[in-house]
Amino acid sequence: MDTTQTSTAGRRVVALMFPQPTYKGPSRIEDFTPASFAEIVEDRSDSNVSWLVEFFAPWAPQCLYLEPVIAELSLQYSSPTLRFGKIDVSRWPALAKRYKISIRGEDGNQLPTLIMFENGKERGRIPHVYNDGKVAAGKFRKNDIVTAFALGEKQAGKSTTNSSTSLKKKGGMGPGTGTGTGGKKKN
Repeated sequence: MDTTQTSTAGRRVVALMFPQPTYKGPSRIEDFTPASFAEIVEDRSDSNVSWLVEFFAPWAPQCLYLEPVIAELSLQYSSPTLRFGKIDVSRWPALAKRYKISIRGEDGNQLPTLIMFENGKERGRIPHVYNDGKVAAGKFRKNDIVTAFALGEKQAGKSTTNSSTSLKKKGGMGPGTGTGTGGKKKN
């Protein structure tokens, strides 16, 4: 084993022994089960409420790093027309599969994944997934999320159903497009 492999193995042991603490601060994020997600988000085709939903797993460090960012966004942007939610895909893997989110395997880890739902339908996501299954490197900085999902406009109740152009530029995608220029492919 060379020093790089030893160093990487050592970091993994440290990460397992001392995991990133979970965020315990204030937020306006609703935790979903499959039943509540279906009732509140998917089955609301006549609703004027947009939902930004994070698909996450508590064992994934990148999800833990994103928690305070999403919590802050929920406090700043929640309104009668924009709500925030999250789904633990380690508990509800069928939801990850339904939305084609890989949590392990050859096609890479796509956690966290943020999906914007309008009228019960997916309108955009970060990270973008290409037709060949490669995943773009998603940008999860606060300003990138605000811009990609047009949170200010949604908070004000303005419809932004053609926001997939913005999402493509930020490493996200509009539903069903399968193409895009956002982000770099992860190999």
